[in-house]
Amino acid sequence: MKKSIHITIHILVWLLAYLIAFKVAHVPFFYNPVTWITGMVGFYINVYVFVPYYLGRNKSWFQYSCVIVLLFTGLAGLEFFFDYLLKLEPVFLRGRSPNTIAESIILFGAIAFLKTIIVLLLSNFFQFIKDLVIYKKVSTFAEISLHILIIGMLFLLRITDYPQWTPENEPLLFLFKAVYSLLLLTISLSFFYLNVFWFIPRYLSKGKYTLYFSLLLLLIPISMVLEWAIYSVPLFTAQQTAVLTKTIIPSLAFKLLILLASFLYRFSKDWFRHENLRKQLESDKLIAQLDLLKFQVHPHFLFNTLNNIYSQAMQENSPKTVQSVAGLSGLMRYMLEDCKQDLVLLTRELEYIEQYINLQKLRIDRQNKITTDFKIDHSCALLIAPMLLIPFIENAFKHGISTRSPSIIEMKIDLVADELAFSVQNSVHEHKDRPISTGLGLANVRQRLTHLYPDSHTLTVDQRDGIFNVNLKIKLSDGMYSN
Repeated sequence: MKKSIHITIHILVWLLAYLIAFKVAHVPFFYNPVTWITGMVGFYINVYVFVPYYLGRNKSWFQYSCVIVLLFTGLAGLEFFFDYLLKLEPVFLRGRSPNTIAESIILFGAIAFLKTIIVLLLSNFFQFIKDLVIYKKVSTFAEISLHILIIGMLFLLRITDYPQWTPENEPLLFLFKAVYSLLLLTISLSFFYLNVFWFIPRYLSKGKYTLYFSLLLLLIPISMVLEWAIYSVPLFTAQQTAVLTKTIIPSLAFKLLILLASFLYRFSKDWFRHENLRKQLESDKLIAQLDLLKFQVHPHFLFNTLNNIYSQAMQENSPKTVQSVAGLSGLMRYMLEDCKQDLVLLTRELEYIEQYINLQKLRIDRQNKITTDFKIDHSCALLIAPMLLIPFIENAFKHGISTRSPSIIEMKIDLVADELAFSVQNSVHEHKDRPISTGLGLANVRQRLTHLYPDSHTLTVDQRDGIFNVNLKIKLSDGMYSN
């Protein structure tokens, strides 16, 4: 039932769009049935095949772009062929014989380009409406549609600007204008896309201000030189070159407006992304607190039981058992009490790490080499988020220890001013009886670092020559405990 309603809505929408074009448009090309049929075919192939396969699976945007170009080139060729057979516009203009070869090439390129822009815009707008209605969320398709729409409008404005060459009378000049208009649009949009996706994240966000502003200033003379080179092509007359050259300075003001728009776009996008991440982390924190409450049903009972085992081990003169129970009790007390706070003393976090390592050493053979080098002053008053470093150490013991071959784990913690340098190296062994790790612990730590230390940490994780390496640097704060 729902499928039939869905199909009916699609048919009605297409019929309504065709009737509007038939009533409003005064050029037969706009209600050419072949144009509509090939456009609909491209729309549904993109929506139900390409988008789920390439974008839905996070595949390469380059692959998606290539198949889209191939699809609409093929559809444009099919449309061109049927227009020629049926003697429809634009192949036959006003009852004329078929266009010349040059005019045909221009028309074919124009049809492919327009079909690509329009169908991509409609496809992404459809996905946006679908996600909004079905999944109650705003997806990236709205953003993609907006980009396509703006670029298409800017290109149309540029191609209709001075000098005005018509495809019927001056097909080669019109083709040249389409190419150089696209080049000029690319130069202008480079201010936007280079700033949004390269300069801001790579340089401005990382505090490389001198390099960032140098690159921005370098864009200005490069764009002016490129525009001057385009306007110096011999296909322009001397009068046209003089008029167009005078537009270089005004177009620079337009590029600066585009640059300003790129700042607003990037910062608003980052704000929404951080806001969503903050809400997600708050939700995760609430779930973790609920899980912790479940675990804390009878904490006093657990501590009393551990104390009884500790006393019994002391009476039986079992030093290893005494050491294990004391270490386990310290770990539990830290997890149940100190971890309720947003920040804890760095020295307290290191005490927990050392207790955890000592417990792990009790079960490890002497052939496994575990070394620690913690250079932290015990009078240090710096604060750190609790349980931030331990997942890396847990991961090292989980994957770096083997009962069959010698293993190595090296851990270093150093503090220079307010910057903490933490590193872990461990050997990697294949565990056939162990299920493949999903890496959720490390993924959660990355999320916490992004949220808690967004611009004040660097994390690198790699594996070389059978050694797994983790290097983390964080700028810490000092002060009282944070609740």
